[in-house]
Amino acid sequence: MLDHFDAAVEILGLFEGMVRYLKTPQRQVIVSVPIRLDDGTLKVYTAYRVIHNRSRGRRHRAQRRPGCPDGGGR
Repeated sequence: MLDHFDAAVEILGLFEGMVRYLKTPQRQVIVSVPIRLDDGTLKVYTAYRVIHNRSRGRRHRAQRRPGCPDGGGR
């Protein structure tokens, strides 16, 4: 995946400081999720959530109101 990023960097002509900034995540959440399988064994999976840039702000769900285009209020 970074191959595509590196290709875009060359096309855009970004300077090294910006490239380092974009490659470094601002926030990481790593959790372990234990799951009991059908055969009774326990398997632990690792889940990741990485946020690279929040400059566009937080993403909010649409408010649930009658007449809302997403069918809110039904």
